[in-house]
Amino acid sequence: MPWSLKRRQEYYKSPRGRDSLSRYEESADRKESKRLYRQTPKGRAILTKASRDAELRQVGVTERQYQRQLRNQRGMCAICNSLPNGTSLCVDHDHMTGKIRGLLCHACNIGIAKFDDDPNVMRRAIIYLEGS
Repeated sequence: MPWSLKRRQEYYKSPRGRDSLSRYEESADRKESKRLYRQTPKGRAILTKASRDAELRQVGVTERQYQRQLRNQRGMCAICNSLPNGTSLCVDHDHMTGKIRGLLCHACNIGIAKFDDDPNVMRRAIIYLEGS
């Protein structure tokens, strides 16, 4: 049976209900402080490193291999030659073979994914762009 508004109000006035409510508020405060911390430069760097580490584990690349590839590409995206703006470059790999192709900025990585890694579709897109 769902609680009526009156019953809910009475519950939160009781010691058990006040304790439950305060735990909920503390949890909300912790979430808000984490969200604010992630917006600071230090928080973003930690979050970026954690997400990059997770990505590297997923594709089977060590931090050392990532840094070597980053040096080979002079710290720039392999496609558009842009420097990453506060984020790390994505590890681009062939989904069929698992072979690492290079490091890409987020936009280029998403662009390739949108074309399903199909060079023929990408060539048609180039012809389309050059024709307009």
